[in-house]
Amino acid sequence: MGKKDSISYHHHFIKGNTTINDEHCHSFHEKTKRMIKTTHDHIHLIDAKTSCEDEHIHCMACFTGPAILCDKGHYHHYWGVVSYNDGHIHYFNGYTSIV
Repeated sequence: MGKKDSISYHHHFIKGNTTINDEHCHSFHEKTKRMIKTTHDHIHLIDAKTSCEDEHIHCMACFTGPAILCDKGHYHHYWGVVSYNDGHIHYFNGYTSIV
């Protein structure tokens, strides 16, 4: 990850809204569950549930992309598709908090 030879365990927060499908969207707010070291960097596991809208929720699971360096540390891009529920899906994407 650039300057650092070793990466210490940490997590990031995610927050956002899914796409609008079936005339509604869901919000989500969670922290990454696990940090996974890769050859030159690291990624994180996201495992979360959306808010309850229209009497149902969706599950979200994906891995982030590699670290994106910035002046204050780094962050990650994430994207995915929620679980099929109540006859439809939603998409989500965003950037984690900076660590």
